[in-house]
Amino acid sequence: MNRSLQGNLIAIAAFAVWGLTPLFYGVLDGQNTFELLAHRIIWSVPVVFLFGYLMNIRFDFIQILADKRSLFYSFLAASVMCVSWYAFIYAVTHKQVLTASLGFFINPLITIALSIVLLKEKPTTGQALAIVLSVVGVGYLILTTGKLPILALLMGGFFALYGVLKKQVRYDAMTSVMVESVVLFPFALGFVTYEIATGSSVFMHSSPVTQFYFILTAPVTLVPVILFSLALRRTSLTAIGLIQYLEPSLQFILATWIFGEVLDIHRLITFSFIWLGLACCMIKRPLIWNRQNLSVKS
Repeated sequence: MNRSLQGNLIAIAAFAVWGLTPLFYGVLDGQNTFELLAHRIIWSVPVVFLFGYLMNIRFDFIQILADKRSLFYSFLAASVMCVSWYAFIYAVTHKQVLTASLGFFINPLITIALSIVLLKEKPTTGQALAIVLSVVGVGYLILTTGKLPILALLMGGFFALYGVLKKQVRYDAMTSVMVESVVLFPFALGFVTYEIATGSSVFMHSSPVTQFYFILTAPVTLVPVILFSLALRRTSLTAIGLIQYLEPSLQFILATWIFGEVLDIHRLITFSFIWLGLACCMIKRPLIWNRQNLSVKS
């Protein structure tokens, strides 16, 4: 199996897991989003070291600290990812899974746009048309509802930027994920400590079952992050941008069929524009399987 195809398959696995995460977060309905995010970061540290041990990976901290450029971009990537994850966690714990779906339908097109502008990847006519259609779709939603889809744009935009920043990191996939967890650990621990000290911690006043779900937020979200990091090393952002449609598709199905969210006419039209853009990408040239466009950009 060639490296590009392997990267595509790993990406498919990552986004399939991400697409199903609303099922997990559904049991944490209405919880404090900041505290959930903080616990996700805190418990990620022991979990990632456990994964490293099981995979027989030894982290070389001397080399990690010596590569200051990768360390800097890892911190930026982790910080950017926090914004995307906050918006996502808020959406899926406040009965807005359709919003999460919209955000991640927009995300691949933003990823393609960033790869064109920043990484000089060559777009096809279909890709360019897809970007235009997504802008029209979002614009229509803003004009008809009078509201900016802030959560969706935060999710899509910041996750796309995360992928670009990850391309600048020279660490291997597991080391990259470990560093991202560790650099944010002090901030998350400080927040949780403050919540406990002031008596406002939801975690401390929850049942053991709910506390266990808080802890589970780490492995549930780390597995697809590790897979995503592995995929980025093997394929292009353009391919990643197209494969990412799997995630919001699953979330769309969960929102309408499982969680019973209402799909009004304005959202349906917006989704239709974005779906049409995806169709343009796939009809013009199926870039997922195009070897020239799957080469890794250094």
